Parts: sequence; structure tokens; C-alpha cells
Amino acid sequence: LKPNYHVLDKWIMSRLENTRGVVTGSLESYDITSASRSVEGLVEDLSNWYIRRSRKRLQKQDMDTNKLAAQETLTSVLKNLAILIAPFNPFLAEWLYQSIKNLNPNSLNPKPCLSVHLEKWPTKAIAPKNAASEKVMAKARSLVALGLAERARAGIKVRQPLNALYLSAADYGLAGDVLDIVAEELNVKKVITDRTLAKDSVRLDIELTPALREEGLVRELTRNINDMRKEAQLTPDDKIILYYDIHAGGNFKELMSRFEEVIKQETRSHEIVFGISGNENLLIHKTWSHDGYEIKVGIKKI
Repeated sequence: LKPNYHVLDKWIMSRLENTRGVVTGSLESYDITSASRSVEGLVEDLSNWYIRRSRKRLQKQDMDTNKLAAQETLTSVLKNLAILIAPFNPFLAEWLYQSIKNLNPNSLNPKPCLSVHLEKWPTKAIAPKNAASEKVMAKARSLVALGLAERARAGIKVRQPLNALYLSAADYGLAGDVLDIVAEELNVKKVITDRTLAKDSVRLDIELTPALREEGLVRELTRNINDMRKEAQLTPDDKIILYYDIHAGGNFKELMSRFEEVIKQETRSHEIVFGISGNENLLIHKTWSHDGYEIKVGIKKI
């Protein structure tokens, strides 16, 4: 397979290269504060934007060109990050390096050393700088911030899907895959241009149709089930049987039937069973209340 690098991959590699330049220059000038703050900014972008927005690619069951690109990129960033933080935090750097050094060997991740402290300092470029991807990603993140502010003003959680986000004509010129990122981050069905909007402004369609409310209900349920998985210390690879009982909310069984495949996929459930008899040797069970529904949910590891 040949990796199919996404705009997110190009962006984080460019951020890595910028950080390498700042850290190298700062250390040569004995400016430890600027060097460490540059690393902190990269870690923030990596964890709160790149990994979160790449989660679906990384969690795919089967390997494809998109998952390969995400894996190779993340491994490269983490390995080089370990090298960059070695002067500041030698033990954490060594732990990180040993954890990932043998993953995905390729041109981005050449043959590793025995220790991070035996690696050569990256004085040459790690990756090409990509000013275009950094500029467009900064714009996308600013639009997302505006959209989240709109959600907060309307009192609508991000887990509740909305129909549309409207952008000004000037802002709508972002590449298609970047608009997809904005739509996913704000949990909207589509992004539409609105010529009446001023530049650097957004508008959300906050009308909640019955279909959107149902989707929001399913998302809340899957989030709760996944929280239960974590509480039961299950790994992402562990398959479960999901049991549920209805205490209130008469049409919930029909809703579960329509969204069964989505719930299975999102919660890694092998089977969904209506009814909890009490002797299923459940790992964990809880009663969940939301929007007029009261559902008892239990999970059992296969």
C-alpha cells in the first residue's frame, strides 16, 4: 500500500518542521523558555487537533492507504518529538522513543538507535514546510471556534447533530477536505456558502428536526456505552454483547432497531439484545436517562 497523505498529515508535519527550527535556534541561543514553549505548542496541536481529527482513520479495522498515512505520520511526529524533548525531559523522551521506535519503519521513520540519546539532532529539515496547509488549517480552526461559540449561545451540545453551517463566500473557498474537517468538528451535515455573511463570520442552522433529535439521542447513547467500556477496562479490540431494557420512552426499541448497525460500529458490539434478565454476568450495567427516555444498559465481554 502507498500512503495517501491527508491535508492534516501535511499540516502536522509542517508544524513539526517549524518546531524543530525554533527549538534548534533557541537552544543554540540558550533560550530554554522559547524552545520548551514551542514544543508545548506542537503537543497541543498534535493532541487536540491532529489526533482527534484523525481518529476515524486510525481506528479503521482494516488497513488502507488513509490509515497507513495517518499511522506513518503520527509515528514520525512522536519519534521526532521524543528527540526534541530529550534535552528537557530525558526519561519521558526515552520512554516515548522506546514505545514507538520500531513502529512503521519507512522513509519517514528510518532505522532507530538503541536510545533516543544516541539519535543525531535533526539539524536538517524533517519535512517540507507547507505554508499553505498551515494557513488553511488556521482558518479552519478559527471557523470552528466561531461555530462552537454559536452552539454555546444556542445551548446545543456538540454531540447533537445540526443540519448546516453557513460561511461567507470568502471563507467558503477552503479546500473540500478542510470543509469536511470543519463539518465533522462542529457536527453539521453540510457546509453552505451564504453571500449575505461578512468575512470571518458563521451562522448555524439550529432547528432541531425529529430526525436530528434521534441522531443526537443515539450519539448520547453510544458515548455512554463507550464510557462504560472504559470503566470496565475494555480495550478497543474487545468485542461486547450489548443488553438494554426500556423503563421509559415507548419508541426506543424501534429507534435501536433502525440505528443498530451504527451503534454496533461505534461501540464495537457484536450483538444488541433487548432485555436484561439479571443473570447475564454483565461486566457493568447502568440506567441512562436522556430527553424523556430511561434505559438500562449492560455490557458483556465476548
